[in-house]
This record gives sequence, structure tokens and C-alpha cells, in this order.
Amino acid sequence: MTSYGTAAPALPAYRDMNVLRWLAAHTASVTGDVVYFLALSWSATRAAGPSQVGLVIAAGALPRAVLMLGGGVVADRFGPRRCCRRRRRDALRDGLSYIRRHRMLAPLITVIGLSEMCFSGPVAAGLVLLADERGWGAAGMGWIASAFSVGAAAAALLLAVRARVPRAGPAMSGALLVTAVGAVALGHTRPLPYAVAFGALIGLTNGVTAAVTGALVQTETEPRYLGRVTSVTTLCALGLAPILFPVVGITVAVWGAAMFFTVCGGICLLAAVFGIAVPVLLRAELREPGPAPSLPPLHSPPPSTSTSTEQ
Repeated sequence: MTSYGTAAPALPAYRDMNVLRWLAAHTASVTGDVVYFLALSWSATRAAGPSQVGLVIAAGALPRAVLMLGGGVVADRFGPRRCCRRRRRDALRDGLSYIRRHRMLAPLITVIGLSEMCFSGPVAAGLVLLADERGWGAAGMGWIASAFSVGAAAAALLLAVRARVPRAGPAMSGALLVTAVGAVALGHTRPLPYAVAFGALIGLTNGVTAAVTGALVQTETEPRYLGRVTSVTTLCALGLAPILFPVVGITVAVWGAAMFFTVCGGICLLAAVFGIAVPVLLRAELREPGPAPSLPPLHSPPPSTSTSTEQ
């Protein structure tokens, strides 16, 4: 009798307790960030007006931006997969060089930066100023923000149970295109129910983009560089906020909230065009992992022998 050892198949993400625990913690963290920035934006709008909102929020976002790249180095250096030990500055330079040389990561991070430039924080401030300009009040702002969150959650759940996205590149660019249209429509709409509907649409398509790009980063990056690559993508998504928040306030004060959302739509359109124009992104796919390979047999059977007799 022969015994064979087989590796246990990997659990799907939505059944992996480590993933679910991380997701719960991340959700709580993001929820706190959103509530904090919305409350801060609304209070600043009431106290100082649109032009000062960006400066107030930028002050709150600056420490996070400063610590992002260093956090990636620490994650790679002291995490479960440690590098050959180097100084943090050398490790950071090595990570940036790895991204620059990688055929997919460099253009992918460009798309992430463009797609999240508005939606990682500035849209929250713009939404507060839009609600104030339209007379929707804090309740209207809350409805739109809630619709955005519901749309994003629906996108995450949809992609969590669908492990394979055979045409991830076109799906990413298509979602960015719809996001661009939805952002422009949200900025120009007047009735609150329409704004809530556009908020849900933007949340859904932005959630698809974030999930697909995040999965591509995870699958394309070598484990020893994952912390540094993630810190760079996070810097592109969140670290630019201190610079962009003042721009939001000035834009709304001078040209109105509709102009700000139009600019956001244009940036998303640029990201969609870039994703289509770069061949490696256009051909990107997310495939379901295959079965784990079997281990060699523990005991090999003795070779069979056959004899033949001739009469």
C-alpha cells in the first residue's frame, strides 16, 4: 500500500478567519476615519467657510502621510517574511527600485494614484461643501455618504465570492469610466434622491476598481516587498490628501462644488484611458488559484516484475 502526502487546499478568502479578522479591523478603522473627516469637514464649513475647510482637514491628514512609507519598511523588515537586514533608507530605496523595474506594478500604481486621488478623502470634503451649497444639510450629506458606502460594500462582497476575474484590466478601466460619469453627474444634480443614487453608483464602481487593483498588487508583488509596495500604493491613495484638501476648498469657493466634481470625473477618465493604453494592464487577469501540488510519495512500492515462459 502506498501513502501519499497532499497539501491542504487554500481556503477562499471569505472563509479564511485571518482574512475575516483583518477585514473587520480594517472596516472599523476606515469607518472611524470617514466619520472623523466628515465631522471635521462639516464643523470647519460651519465655522470658517469653504476656503478654510481644506486647510483644517490637511492638518489632520498630514501625520498619516508622513508615516506611510516608513511603515512599509517596518512591515517588511519585522513581519513574518524578513529581508537580508538593511538600513531603513536602503530598504525603502530598494522597494522603490523594485516597483520601477516591475512590468505591471509601476503602471498599476499610476492607475491607483489617479483613481484614488479624489476618492480617498477629497470627495468627502467636496461632499460636505456640495451639501452645504445645495442646502441638503448634514442629513443629506449623510444619506449620500451612506449610499457610497453601501455601493462599495456590495462591490467588495461581489468580488470576494468571485475568485476569478478573467478580464481584470478592462473591468478596472470600465469601472473607472462609470465612476467618472457618476462624479460629474453628482456634482451637477439638484434633487437629493438623485444625488443619493449617484453616490451609490460611484461607491459600487469605485469599490470594483479598488478591489481589482488591490488584488493585482497582492498577486504581482513578491512577498518580501509586499509591505513597501503596499505603503507606496497607500501613499498614492491617501498620502496626497494633505496637498489636495486645500485645493478642494479653494476650487469650491471660487468655482463651486460642481466644478470640483467635474475635475474629479476628468481625473478618473484619465485613469481609465491610461489603463486601456498600457498593454500589460489591458491584458491583466485575476485567476482562481489552482489545486495545491501533491507531495512526493512517502513510501514507494517495489517495482513490479513480470516473467514470461516459453514452451
